[in-house]
Amino acid sequence: MDTITQKSSEVKANLNRIDSKGRKQIGEAKISLTRINATGSKQISSAQATLNQIAEVNRTIAAAQQAKVNLDQTYVKVPQNSVIF
Repeated sequence: MDTITQKSSEVKANLNRIDSKGRKQIGEAKISLTRINATGSKQISSAQATLNQIAEVNRTIAAAQQAKVNLDQTYVKVPQNSVIF
């Protein structure tokens, strides 16, 4: 009976150790997941800000190109020196 009781105690101790280690690993995994989620959100926000800046630059370039077209249309070209009324 002593051997059975001893083995039972050893099994319970091992089970408790495994359970404790598993709980610790789960806690660490939850912390890692929280960090990953926070970092991912920051990266998404940063990417959105960058895309907004790129869109603003593209709008500015388009406005500059349109201004150049408008300016080119205001020039009057004549074949010789003359006065335009």
